[in-house]
Amino acid sequence: MLHEGNTEHCAPEQALVNIFSLRPAHNLEKHTMKKYQHATFAAALALATAWTGAASAAEEDSAPASQEAPVAQAQDEHEETFWSPRKKEPARMGVALNPIGLIFGLILAEFDYGLSDTMSLNINASYWDIGFSTAYGAGVGVQLFLPEIADSGPLYQGFYVYPSLQVFSVTVDPLLGLTEEYEYLSVAPRAVAGWQWDWRPFTLRMGAGLEYFIASDEAGYDLDLQGLRFVLDGTVGLTF
Repeated sequence: MLHEGNTEHCAPEQALVNIFSLRPAHNLEKHTMKKYQHATFAAALALATAWTGAASAAEEDSAPASQEAPVAQAQDEHEETFWSPRKKEPARMGVALNPIGLIFGLILAEFDYGLSDTMSLNINASYWDIGFSTAYGAGVGVQLFLPEIADSGPLYQGFYVYPSLQVFSVTVDPLLGLTEEYEYLSVAPRAVAGWQWDWRPFTLRMGAGLEYFIASDEAGYDLDLQGLRFVLDGTVGLTF
């Protein structure tokens, strides 16, 4: 009976011991849960940061394409007209003729060769038979297209500056009592500026400028073809 009484008397104390012995395990489980929650939050934060960085990079990569798309669309929507042809790839060469000069007995033919997208080497030959004089000439120059001015270029499109050097051999028929013809050589530095349109393969160039004739006359006669002159530049031709 005593043994049974002691057992009944010790049962509450044993239960209390059991409760206190379970408390550390409960605290450990709670601590583990907190660590798990912290780890989960850190992983979610890292994932959100990585996703935000990837989205920003994708947005930056897509920005130039989205900016270029309206430009390309605007260019496609631009309708080509006679005075405003659509921009083309730069041509590499061209040939030209001055049709207005034919009316006055002047023939000018020119061959143009592209040195770059904005520079052309031009070589021309000319002949005229006007009044009492005839002449043969040749010239060489560089035609420059300036992108800084009116969005000019590439080659044979837009605003141009064209410096050149012309050489003429002139023969004057006998007149005013002269019994024989005489000849002289004239050298003329020239600079013209204007606008060129390229409809590929057809092209039109119109400009104006100045040239200074330096004439040598062995016979000593007064010559008309000397000094500063105004000059027009007008050609039609083909570009390739």
